Amino acid sequence: MNPHLAHVINSSTLILLGAWGFFETELKSALLPVFLGVVLLSFSNGIKYDNKDVAYVVVVLVVMAIIALLIFSLPTALKNNNVSALIRSGSMLITAVLALVYYIRLIKKLST
Repeated sequence: MNPHLAHVINSSTLILLGAWGFFETELKSALLPVFLGVVLLSFSNGIKYDNKDVAYVVVVLVVMAIIALLIFSLPTALKNNNVSALIRSGSMLITAVLALVYYIRLIKKLST
């Protein structure tokens, strides 16, 4: 897998699972991953063509998403014993961490 594919998978996961969460709960806060996924998707060409500056911006955004998932979404899903929220949060977290690994590899490659 390359950084661009990981980026598209992560962005799409945030959009689709965030929308699923919104339609299931009708909470406006569930739209935050959708918004972030759209913003990340707008950086797709920068990742595809190995733009180091774009990669840095994307890393910051994805780290913020991971922190938000770990602090807010995942504990709430566990506390409420909500299996679908746990699946959504866990899937978003897994794809975000995997994409982060590819972004860091891209930055490392571009720095040498």
